[in-house]
Amino acid sequence: MLGNFSQPPGSYHRKPGDYLPIDTSWEVVNALVLERTPKSSSGCYPRKVIYLDTSTLEIFWDQSFDSDGRLWKERWIFWAPVKLVDGQEVPSNTSSMIVNLKNGRVSIMNSARAYNNGYRPSLFTLETLQTVMRGGALR
Repeated sequence: MLGNFSQPPGSYHRKPGDYLPIDTSWEVVNALVLERTPKSSSGCYPRKVIYLDTSTLEIFWDQSFDSDGRLWKERWIFWAPVKLVDGQEVPSNTSSMIVNLKNGRVSIMNSARAYNNGYRPSLFTLETLQTVMRGGALR
């Protein structure tokens, strides 16, 4: 499949009427394809197909379907290499684009991951998550 794992952040551009940004660094990616169907019918997406890069197991594309089984939304995730403190390069999500095929709208989100920031392991516990989700403060 075609994926994008080497695009500098925010460097792609869509012209009016373009479905995808054409001037990006698309490359062939080996993919695992997963289909997710929720057990409960109360979810927003009755069916979702997710494409994972086999070398990183990161999502680079997914498709969401409506209750009639028609393709509703597609999301592309763009990646760029990020250098860690130890010099190792890892792929990092830089932006994603969601196309709503029903209304023709497109959402573009820019993001960045941060690695090795010295956070205490105690911040990553179920207890901490429950505290924050219930409106509590971290110390």
